[in-house]
Amino acid sequence: LRCYANNSWITCAIGVSLVVLSCVGRMYWLAHHLFDTVAGVVLALVVAYGLERSLCVETDAGDTVCECDWWHVLMAHSVMVACVLGSRMHAKTKLFGSGTIPTKAE
Repeated sequence: LRCYANNSWITCAIGVSLVVLSCVGRMYWLAHHLFDTVAGVVLALVVAYGLERSLCVETDAGDTVCECDWWHVLMAHSVMVACVLGSRMHAKTKLFGSGTIPTKAE
């Protein structure tokens, strides 16, 4: 959520540019609407802020140290996969198909 002192502003600009291009690309290919992409960005920022607050501590020297074990990443991916599979099963769509509900041809 913040660019650390050892990172340059170019790193942050590249990150923000990639997110914006990804959102625009998803809307261009009609995969998402504007609100979908805005909600995704807001959700990602909230999760990133929560992780930063829970995993990063400030030392006596004023530096910020983030501690992350190998299983934190595995747990994050597992939760994401469970949410996707749960939402697909709830919507009764194919789990590994196109993700859309087929409609009747008229």
